[in-house]
Amino acid sequence: MRKRRSYFKVPNALIFDTTLSFATRRVGMIFFAYCNALGGCRKSYEAIAALAGCSVATAVKAVWELSEAGYLTVKHTKYHSGKLGRTVYGKNTYTVDLALLKKGYTILDRAVLEQELTDSALIVLCAIIVCAGNSSRAFPSISALQKKTGAARSTVCAGLRLLKALKTLLVQLCIKKNQEHSRNSYHICGVAEGNYAAASCDQHIAASDACQAPIEGFSLMGVVRFLANKVKTQITGVLNYLLKERSYRLT
Repeated sequence: MRKRRSYFKVPNALIFDTTLSFATRRVGMIFFAYCNALGGCRKSYEAIAALAGCSVATAVKAVWELSEAGYLTVKHTKYHSGKLGRTVYGKNTYTVDLALLKKGYTILDRAVLEQELTDSALIVLCAIIVCAGNSSRAFPSISALQKKTGAARSTVCAGLRLLKALKTLLVQLCIKKNQEHSRNSYHICGVAEGNYAAASCDQHIAASDACQAPIEGFSLMGVVRFLANKVKTQITGVLNYLLKERSYRLT
């Protein structure tokens, strides 16, 4: 039986908040992925660390940073332990700020959190998804990804190599007629439902400096047909030229 896909919304402000580390941004995505309709989430630090693929200490630090940045509020709970005979701390109750979604958000498949992605590769993937918008193809430059994610150029390239190896992205080189390299073409392989960013979120990633207009109906078969038609046209031109030369000599 095929597993049903499950999606969640993550605010673009969290994705492109360069004041936070990549691990903290990933933990923030975990809260938005597993919160209820009111933004509430109740999980232990061990569960958060397991979902984010980090240590408990990293999870504790990330929760504190997210709370300081205003992405969530933390409410500590206590209960009386009959076994210990004293009051102990229980699971914290977290409430994420759902108002951030009104400023622009991206819909992601929860399966992307289960992939063996590094924290930086996950943020790079989210940036490409935002560039693609409602399409499945994007054209961001390396420098644009570097600027918007806050990562070094080598970190962005390493993330792209990992995404390509996991077949999360189909990367194609774009070469102009003068043989100069242009921005790569990234085809997203089913990890996002689409990006619904409000106009006020253009400050995070502008289409003018990060991506070009997507080409509708892109597919590998379409590229093959285009190349086949181009070769066919060239062959037809050569044959017509030879026929004209032959008829000229006969006359």
